[in-house]
Amino acid sequence: MFDLTFTLFNVASGAGQVGTPVSLPLTPVTNGLFTVTLDFGNQFPGAGRWLEIAVRTNGGGAFTTLTPRQRLTATPYAITASNITGLLPAASLAGTYSSVVTLNNAGNSFTGSGAGLTSLNANNLASGTVPDARLATSVARTNQVWQLAGNLGTTAGTDFLGTRDNQALELKVNNTRALRLEPNAAGAPNVIGGTPVNYVSNSIVGATIAGGGATDYLSVAYTNRVIADFGTVGGGVNNMVSGVAAVVGGGAFNTVGAYAATVGGGQLNNSGGSYATIGGGERNLSGGLYTTIGGGSSNTNLDDAATIGGGVFNRSSAESTTIGGGHRNFISANFATIGGGSYNTNRGDSATVAGGSYNTSSNLYTTVGGGLLNASLAEYATVAGGGGNSSSGEGATVGGGGQNIAAGFSATVPGGLNNRADGNFSFAAGSGARANHAGSFAWADSAGEFFNTSANNQFLIRAGGGVGLGATNLTGALFIRHP
Repeated sequence: MFDLTFTLFNVASGAGQVGTPVSLPLTPVTNGLFTVTLDFGNQFPGAGRWLEIAVRTNGGGAFTTLTPRQRLTATPYAITASNITGLLPAASLAGTYSSVVTLNNAGNSFTGSGAGLTSLNANNLASGTVPDARLATSVARTNQVWQLAGNLGTTAGTDFLGTRDNQALELKVNNTRALRLEPNAAGAPNVIGGTPVNYVSNSIVGATIAGGGATDYLSVAYTNRVIADFGTVGGGVNNMVSGVAAVVGGGAFNTVGAYAATVGGGQLNNSGGSYATIGGGERNLSGGLYTTIGGGSSNTNLDDAATIGGGVFNRSSAESTTIGGGHRNFISANFATIGGGSYNTNRGDSATVAGGSYNTSSNLYTTVGGGLLNASLAEYATVAGGGGNSSSGEGATVGGGGQNIAAGFSATVPGGLNNRADGNFSFAAGSGARANHAGSFAWADSAGEFFNTSANNQFLIRAGGGVGLGATNLTGALFIRHP
């Protein structure tokens, strides 16, 4: 019989005792062999363990320690699997584990719902669906995400992409805002596209900026802005809408400041009258109600319902007027018209200057057809064309030619040079003819001197080559050929 002492260590030699030694006195030993049962408690977490044995003769003196310590191999270490239930190979793990369980083999796997898992790293999920109940309230649930390839089974009005609170929604490209949707109490969100420096003023509703602008274009920032309800800027740079329901289609540095006014494009145009329109061009100003400027440059339209088709430096300051185009034409009377040309002036209501240059129509219903330096000065008077002609009698007419004057009531100069019809209902033609009296008729040849009537209702002809009636071969100053 021998007394044996068994001590457990976590190292092969040296200090490192774990648990309490187990002493077994009076142990039978035959030829150095013995059998014992040892219980060190829960001292086997998975790390290495070594057993040290000390022996002495029963009741005799000090113990002798046997060396080396014996490493505990798999068979005596099977206590670590004490929580396995069932029979192998269908056995399963059960119980509670006080330390970390590490599975580092690619073949390791779990089955079941995983409902009891906590602190799970979602990066390690390869497939399957996490139940909604396991997700935080801020995480999108099943079928609540928009996929890159699009979604199926959506319901209009129920499924949407956007916000549910009173916050703006932004879309970005290259981490730069490209579209901003701003909510408001009126239920008319503002839509702001293009550069991040485009903006809609506070408290504005229903505004739209489709695009344009730049944060750094050739080292300069350009901003489109809307500062009135329901205003629209289609694009371009540095355009501004300050009129309700007004529109700038594009271009640069255009301004619309009145209700429902429009600038289609161009640059530096200003549509400042309600319902006014500027189609394009540059530096045009439309300031009256319902006014229109089609294009051109530096044209000004200041009164209601006036129109300038185009041209340069044309100006209309009266109601319902029209300038078709040309250069530096001016209208200051209502319902007047200048078709084109340059430096023409129309100061008479319902008067017309069709074209030409430096022509003037300055009374009611007057007309200048064209030409140069012509003037229609009295009501219903007409100058058809030519140069330097003047119709200053009411209802008088100058058909053309040069330096002709129709000054009598309903007087007529059909053309020629330097003719005058001063008498009412008079008629002067040729060169230098003077119909000075009422109802008179004067025709003068090219002799170069003035040829004047001397009484009312005269019919005078000066013809140095003779006058022929029914004949062309004349034998005297007056030749009448009888049938």
